[in-house]
Amino acid sequence: MIKKVIPDSAECVVIGGGPAGSTAATMLAREGLKTVVFERSRFPRPHVGESLMPAANAVFKELGVAEKLSKAGFPNKIGVQFASRSGKETSPFIFGRPENGGLEDTWHVERSVLDQILLEHSAECGATVLEGFRVQKVIFGEDNEVVGVRVTDDAGNPVEVLTSLVVDASGQQSFIANKLGVKEFDTCRKNASIWTYYDSAVSMFSDQVLTLIAQTECGDCWFWHIPISENRVSLGLVGPREIILTGDLEAALESKIEACPAIRKRLQGLRRGDELHVARDFAYTASNAAGNGWVLVGDALGFIDPVYSTGVFLAIKSAQLAAENIITSMSRGDLSGNSLGQWYSDYKMRVSWLRTLVELFYDNSFHFGDFIRTNPSLASELASLLTGNVFDRDARDFIKAADIYRGK
Repeated sequence: MIKKVIPDSAECVVIGGGPAGSTAATMLAREGLKTVVFERSRFPRPHVGESLMPAANAVFKELGVAEKLSKAGFPNKIGVQFASRSGKETSPFIFGRPENGGLEDTWHVERSVLDQILLEHSAECGATVLEGFRVQKVIFGEDNEVVGVRVTDDAGNPVEVLTSLVVDASGQQSFIANKLGVKEFDTCRKNASIWTYYDSAVSMFSDQVLTLIAQTECGDCWFWHIPISENRVSLGLVGPREIILTGDLEAALESKIEACPAIRKRLQGLRRGDELHVARDFAYTASNAAGNGWVLVGDALGFIDPVYSTGVFLAIKSAQLAAENIITSMSRGDLSGNSLGQWYSDYKMRVSWLRTLVELFYDNSFHFGDFIRTNPSLASELASLLTGNVFDRDARDFIKAADIYRGK
């Protein structure tokens, strides 16, 4: 049950109740820490990012929520498939195949359902979850340490809550990073996305589905195609802002569908939803992950690109690692930035491997098939990257070989 009473103090305040915020809140509350989550929306609410990575499963199990997700009726994501400019489709990369590590399946999800399950689980674990509350200010003391937050409810009523620790899980709003000027955008790849949903009057998909990544004929844009129920698919167009956001959004989407054979055939007979959604400048990172009394997690810390479905996984993984570190820091009474950010160096290195995988996707001179034929021993490392298994396995050999292949 979501609690409604506003406390006047807390040991930990979490800004945002999405996957990162709920993960941090669950872990902190389970340790007996007085934890309050302020979420500006009221759940359920729609959100993009419906395709998960298998590596997320381990975090869900740690949170104690995996069984709830398995019973939610989400389609099983058994793998991923790619389609070239010509419409030629690769053989599916199936997670459970022995040559791919025999990994678990994961899910395609309706984010409104997933996020509500995770947030309610936080409340069940002892966190105070307050929806319809917007954090207006993080209050700093004389020594530049966090001493509280100022929030307003959806009627505009202000309240201050004393706290010595704030976890910023505000998503792409990046509340603290923007306030402190530490959010840095990717200047090399300024992409944007348009996405919507298509529906069928009859069942189209079984309970086992693939994520499809399909390039347009000229290679300037790509689509995601994610079945999220038996008769609904999430479709997103990603490309340079100057290509897809310069005029009419609907015209831009329809023209690129016509220029993408793999997508065009899959949408035949389907009805598009009325609303188009847009995201701009979604490749960024924060220069600092922590300061005196504050920590950034999830999209508030950074976002790579949607192509390999890393969003939810990195949100919950960063929150898991940050929360574990917070618990250690609190036990020794040290909430300095140095202490709260100790997890970040290793995390940043491992996420950089996923960033390189994204760069390779956008590099028209790089061909994964040819690369693996040249370096067959690295096929399992590529599998680890595609499934997000980078925190239990090292991918430096793959990255080094990829740089050599590209002539770096």
